Amino acid sequence: MKLFQRFAYLTEDSADGSSSARLEFWRLTLRAPESFSSLLFGNGVGMWPLDIYGQPEGYPHNIFIEFYYEHGLIGLLALGWMVAMLLGSRNTVVKYLALYFLAFLQLSGGLESMRWFMLFFALAIHDRGEV
Repeated sequence: MKLFQRFAYLTEDSADGSSSARLEFWRLTLRAPESFSSLLFGNGVGMWPLDIYGQPEGYPHNIFIEFYYEHGLIGLLALGWMVAMLLGSRNTVVKYLALYFLAFLQLSGGLESMRWFMLFFALAIHDRGEV
């Protein structure tokens, strides 16, 4: 039930403004890119908190939005390919743990927290015999 409450909280205006601030960060992130290059290749690793918060720490609470902003459409397609590879894994433990960490990254943590997702991605590729 707590997970559903957190998602519902995103769409409500709260007294502390954190949900409306989060939605505003997402809106700013998804605004029209400043150049064709930033649309395709992103704005650079670690640039989301600098450009949006104005400081080196912070994350948008949405790994796909952060990935798009920092790595562009090409990076977002690569992340989508990684998720598809995980969904196709024969090892259900690897598959479900990776999806759990991906869901966790939607609520807390940024790209620096993706090391667990990447570990399970590597295990899924190994499981497919592609390494």
